[in-house]
Amino acid sequence: MSNDATGNNNNHTMNSSEEQEMLYNNPQKGKYYVVEINVDNKQKVVIGSCLVTYEWSDWRCLDYYWLQSVYVDVEHRRKGVFTKLFKHVENICKENNVL
Repeated sequence: MSNDATGNNNNHTMNSSEEQEMLYNNPQKGKYYVVEINVDNKQKVVIGSCLVTYEWSDWRCLDYYWLQSVYVDVEHRRKGVFTKLFKHVENICKENNVL
C-alpha cells in the first residue's frame, strides 16, 4: 500500500461503471472513445477503447489531450484497432487546435 504526500492512501481503484459515471457527471475530466463491431448483424461489441483527458498548458497557452486507458480486445490486436482510435483522436485534436 502506498500513501501520497499527505499520508492518505492512494490505492483506490474504480471499476469501469464508476469511471463511466464519473465522466458522465464531469465531462470536463475526459471522454471515452470506442471501436465497435457488429456481431451477427445484430449486436454491437466494443473491441477497443481509450480515454482522453485534458490539460491546459500555460507555457504554450494551448490544450493538450492525454491518451489513457487504451485497451484492444486480445482477438483484435494487430489489426489496426488502436490506429483507428488514435487517428480519430488525432483528427479531433487538429479540428480543435489541440496538441
